[in-house]
Amino acid sequence: MVAAGTYDEAVEITVQLTLVGQTGAVIQPDNTCPLYDGGIRRPAIYVTADGVTIQGFVIDGTHGTVNYGIYGFNTNGLTVENNTIHDMSNDVDDVAGVGILVFGWDATVNDNVISNNVVYNTARMGIFVGGMRSSDYYWLISSGNTISGNDVYNTWQGPTSDYGGAVQMNGAKNSAITNNNIHDTTAGTSYYGVYVYGSSTGNTILSNSVHDNTQGIVLWINPTDVAFGSDVPGAPAVHQNSIYHNSNYGVWNVASPSPPLVVDATNNWWGDATGPHHATSWLYMGHPYGPHLGLGDSVTDYVLYDPWLVPLTVVSAYDSPNPAVGTEMYTYGTTITASVTSPVRIDGFEVCTGWTGTGSVPASGTGTSVTFTITQTSTITWNWYSSVGGQWAPITMQALAPTGTLTLLAPWIALGLVAAASAIATSRRLLKKHW
Repeated sequence: MVAAGTYDEAVEITVQLTLVGQTGAVIQPDNTCPLYDGGIRRPAIYVTADGVTIQGFVIDGTHGTVNYGIYGFNTNGLTVENNTIHDMSNDVDDVAGVGILVFGWDATVNDNVISNNVVYNTARMGIFVGGMRSSDYYWLISSGNTISGNDVYNTWQGPTSDYGGAVQMNGAKNSAITNNNIHDTTAGTSYYGVYVYGSSTGNTILSNSVHDNTQGIVLWINPTDVAFGSDVPGAPAVHQNSIYHNSNYGVWNVASPSPPLVVDATNNWWGDATGPHHATSWLYMGHPYGPHLGLGDSVTDYVLYDPWLVPLTVVSAYDSPNPAVGTEMYTYGTTITASVTSPVRIDGFEVCTGWTGTGSVPASGTGTSVTFTITQTSTITWNWYSSVGGQWAPITMQALAPTGTLTLLAPWIALGLVAAASAIATSRRLLKKHW
């Protein structure tokens, strides 16, 4: 456990351990701190052991030339979580300036977890995972790595002549990029939000928010300098992401092999209820796929995007509506029944008086449920009448005969509102026309 304070040092870890920073623990190297990585570059934390955990630090590169925030070299089972890393500088060889780097030299790097970090203001990538072969500089296939829950932005600030992603995996298998917020990568067609370079089977890109980049997600599945060995190329599954405001492409499949591998990017939100913009056409299972001139982010050929997602926002001051309060994505064309329970006792006695809606939801209604088919960005607001600050009166109802059914829709009523009740006679009795 490292106590709160500012530490002007660079840390080397050569044995398995857990390094935890208490709130306020800041590592802030200056140019007097040692160089690692062959004595050439300066990581704030340099790890060469397997099974290490690093969590809870702020790593600040503003007081010296800091090339990497956390650098795992030839590591397996490294966990990097809940850190804030910023202002990483490049070097003359154009291989530095990375917030979190897990890199193998003549080795794969496997089963590493990078989660819930904030990474920003880096000269190149925010997060990178991959291993390389020294004899020919081919990328090797690393497996089981996870990049999840991170907020990564303002990457690729340079100076650099390189290209790549804010979050990048090279040579990946059975690996996941999930639940990250990846945004505001430096403008330029060579800089991407997510980049997978060399993909084998079992990779997933799920539930990320990738927005306000030039390129959103770029997939180069089978480049020539990836050593697949006994593994085979495979397209990552790309689902449940919010991909929007990326000025060039939302998803770009760099389709180098022939025939190209197809990316399944169905069930994503593309920034507009009309879906993505696909200006061209290609043959899929013998039939033309595209064009589709939606108003969302653009996609290239060899990307499946239909069906896509559409958002529904639910607002309610009371009860636990179904769907729940907040914004949830639904497949375009889904039929939804939204409902609340009324009356409820929370602050006092609350009665739902209906709803107002936008998009695919009817504009208004007086019931406690509504069914609609979602094809537009939509909202439903449940409206309530509350006893707090008002006057309420109890209602009692009694049948003069012991048979039949009496139904009271609410046992209390606000003064000035109309009470509703119904009565059903049994088969042997008549119901009089008055009460």
